[in-house]
Amino acid sequence: MSPWTSLVEWYFDIAASAPGEGTQWEWSSVSLWPAGWPHWLTVCICLAAAAGLVWSYLQDTGNLTLQKRLTLLGLRFSALLVAVWLWTQPALVVARAGLPPVAVLVDTSASMSLRDGPASTSAAEPPRRWDQVVQALNAGKGQWLSQLSQEHPLRFYQFSTTALPVPVPPPGDTFATEFMKTLAALPAEGAATRPAEAVRQVLAELRGAPPAALVVFTDGIASESDADRLSTVADVIRRRGTDLFIVPVGASTPPRDLQLFDVVMDEVAFVNDPVIVSGKIRAVGVDAREITARVLVDGRPEPLAQQNISLSEQNGSTKFELTLTPTEAAELDLSIEIAPVAGESDTQNNRERRHLAVRQEKLNVLLVESAPRYEFRYLKQWLERDPTITLQTLLVEADPDYAREDRTALAYFPVEKADLWNYDVIILGDVPLSYFGATAADWLVDFVREKGGGLLLIAGAKSNPATYLGTSLERVLPFAADTVDPQGLAASDTEAYQPRLTLDGQKGVPMFRLATTELASLETWNRLPGFYGLLPIQRLKPGVRTLVEHPYTPAAEGRLPVITLQQIGAGKVLFHATDELWRWRFRTGDTYFGKYWGQAIRY
Repeated sequence: MSPWTSLVEWYFDIAASAPGEGTQWEWSSVSLWPAGWPHWLTVCICLAAAAGLVWSYLQDTGNLTLQKRLTLLGLRFSALLVAVWLWTQPALVVARAGLPPVAVLVDTSASMSLRDGPASTSAAEPPRRWDQVVQALNAGKGQWLSQLSQEHPLRFYQFSTTALPVPVPPPGDTFATEFMKTLAALPAEGAATRPAEAVRQVLAELRGAPPAALVVFTDGIASESDADRLSTVADVIRRRGTDLFIVPVGASTPPRDLQLFDVVMDEVAFVNDPVIVSGKIRAVGVDAREITARVLVDGRPEPLAQQNISLSEQNGSTKFELTLTPTEAAELDLSIEIAPVAGESDTQNNRERRHLAVRQEKLNVLLVESAPRYEFRYLKQWLERDPTITLQTLLVEADPDYAREDRTALAYFPVEKADLWNYDVIILGDVPLSYFGATAADWLVDFVREKGGGLLLIAGAKSNPATYLGTSLERVLPFAADTVDPQGLAASDTEAYQPRLTLDGQKGVPMFRLATTELASLETWNRLPGFYGLLPIQRLKPGVRTLVEHPYTPAAEGRLPVITLQQIGAGKVLFHATDELWRWRFRTGDTYFGKYWGQAIRY
C-alpha cells in the first residue's frame, strides 16, 4: 500500500482491508453533455467558448503588459476549469474486492478419540486421532492456519452429526496461540460421522459467497448410512467451483470393526405373519468369515431369529435378511445384533434397537371423504386389497344406495363414541365440519388424545381445513387459523414441484423407506412424479415435525410443509397439505403409493 493510499484511508476513516481483500480506487462523475452528443460537436463548442473568452479578455486588458495579461488569463482559465470540474460532481469510489472464504471442517465424532497402534515400550499410549489433528494444525506454531487467515476469510467448523461453527480470532501475531487453545478444548465425542450432511450445511451457510475450497479432516467414511458419504455431494461441490481437500486421519491399517446399518423392519406385525428384518453389515479390517446375526427380545436368552452370514469381502458390506414369526400378541423391544470378532475396536455399532407391536387382529381403518376424488379412489382400492387391514369407508355425497352396494361402505358416521373407539386409524378427507357436528368433532380430538388413535388428514379445496378453523378440530391441526390461507389448496396447472424429504423424514420415521436402503429410498423418492397443489401453511405449531417440504417456496420459517407429523396426547396426527399422492401410481401401480400408505398407517 502506497503512503498516499494510507493517508487517504486515514483521513476518510476507511477500515483496513480484511484478509484476502483488496481496495479498488476510481473516480466517478456526471457528464455535462446530453447523452448521444458527438465528440466533434463537444470539442467545437469548447474551442469556440475558449476563443471567445480569450478575445474578450484581451480587449479589456489592453493597457497591461503581455506577461500580466497572460497571468490573469491563466488564473481565469484555472478558476473556470475548477468550476466545470465541480459541476461534474466528482466522487472518489472506494470498493472492496475480496477472495472467497476457505472453510475448514474437523471431525469431532467419538471415533476421533480412538488410539491407533499398540502402546510403545515406554508404556506411553499412542496419541488419539483428534490429538493428531491438533498437532498437524499446530505445526510450525500454527503457520498454515496463520497464513490462511491472512490470505482468505477463514471459516472453521466442527462436525459429527451436524456442522457447528468454531469462533476464529482476528489475524495477528497471537492468532495461532489463541485459536489452538480453542481447538484443543473441543471434545471428540459426537454420536456419529456425517460428513456429507456437514458439507451441505456449510455450503448452504456460505451460499452468498461460495468458498474457494473445503478442507475436511476426518478419520473415515460415514458411520450411519451410505447417504452420508462425501461422494453423494461431490457433484454439488463441483458445480459450485469449489475445491475439496480431504485430510485422512488415523492409521494406514484400519481397525478391526463390524458395523450394523440400514436396518429395516416393520413396527407393526400380526400373529403368525412373517416379519422381515433386513440390513447391511460393513466389515473393516476383518477377513472373510462367517458371523452370526440374530434378533433378541429383551429379557429372553433365546433369539427370535438367527442366521450365519458369510462376509463377502474385507472392507466391504454384506446384506442380510432375517425372518421371524411372532406367535402371540405382545409389545416387544428387540435388539438386532451381530456377534463381535476378536480385537474389534468398537462393539457399540454391532447393535440396533427396534420396537415391534404384534397384533392379534387386523388394523381397523375408517376412510371418510366428501366426494370420490382421485386420492379417495386409489387409496380405497389399495386398502381393500391389503390383507392386514379391515377397511370401512364413508362417502358423504354418495347416493343412498351406495352403502348397500359397497361391502366397505357405511351409511353414516359413528353415532356413539364407543363405535369410534373401535378404529385404529381414521383418514379424514375434504369433509365439512357441519357433517360431523360439534360433538363428533370433540370425539375425534379425544380419539387421538385419550384413546391413542391415529388421525390422518388430507387437505382439500373446499372443507379441509377451511371449515375446521376456529373449532375444536383446530386443536389437532399442525397450524393455527391465522397462519394458513382459508381458501384451501392452491394449485398450478403448468408447473409441478418435486417435494423434498427433510432429514427428519429420511431418518426420523420409517414411512418413507421405499427401498431396501436409505440411499436407494432417497433416489427412488427423487424419481417420483411431482405435485401441483399445495395448502400454503406459513407457520407450524410448536413441536410439529416437518417430514416433507416444498423444494423452494419459502414460508415464515423455512419452506412450505407438505407432510407434517405431531404427537397429541397418546396418539399421532399426520397432515397432508396436498391430495395428489395418487400421482405416484403413474407407470408403477401400487409399488410406491401402497408402500407409503401401508407404512404410514402402521406408524
